[in-house]
Amino acid sequence: SEKWVNEIIEFPVSFLNAATLEVDFEFHRYVRPIQKPNLTSFCTSLTGIKQDQVDNAATLQEVLLEFDQLLILCISLSFYDLRAYISAQIGNKYQIH
Repeated sequence: SEKWVNEIIEFPVSFLNAATLEVDFEFHRYVRPIQKPNLTSFCTSLTGIKQDQVDNAATLQEVLLEFDQLLILCISLSFYDLRAYISAQIGNKYQIH
C-alpha cells in the first residue's frame, strides 16, 4: 500500500467584518507542494486546482511569511485606528503611546 503524503496546496482566508458580517478582503494563494510536487488526477478532480497553478506558486513557508506580514499590517492599522478613536473620545487628557 502506498503511503499518501498530504500537503497544503491552497491557502485561502476571508477577513470577515464582525459588524456587517461582510467579507472585508481576502487572502488567497496557491502553494507549491515540495514532497510530492505532482498533483494526482484525484487531487485535481477533487479541488479543481491544476498542476500549473501550484508549479508557479510559492512554497508554504513563503505563503505563511506573506500572510504573517499581512496580519502584522492589519493589527498595526487596527491599533492605530483604536488609538485615534480613543484619543478623539477622551481628548488630550491622556497620552496614548
